[in-house]
Amino acid sequence: MLKWLNALPVYYPGDAELYLKYGKIEGGHLLAVFNLAVDVLDSLELVFPQGLPRTVERLTPKGHWEPVPFGSDGVSRVTIAREIATLLPEIFRLN
Repeated sequence: MLKWLNALPVYYPGDAELYLKYGKIEGGHLLAVFNLAVDVLDSLELVFPQGLPRTVERLTPKGHWEPVPFGSDGVSRVTIAREIATLLPEIFRLN
């Protein structure tokens, strides 16, 4: 229903147990990803119904932003080339 209403700015289409927090910041958006499943994800596929990000960066443990390679289908799906470990949060900045 939420997909049909286009009510979510981003969602994970897979079946792994992920928790996402997404919010607007000056100059873009922040996305926090928490993998609650036992299995590590090799990459992260997300759907952005309201438009694709142009850039993806991750917050390093030292507090710096580093670019993350990603691909898209050109419509709404993005695949972020970053391993998502169990119970280790990943913070992304999307522009």
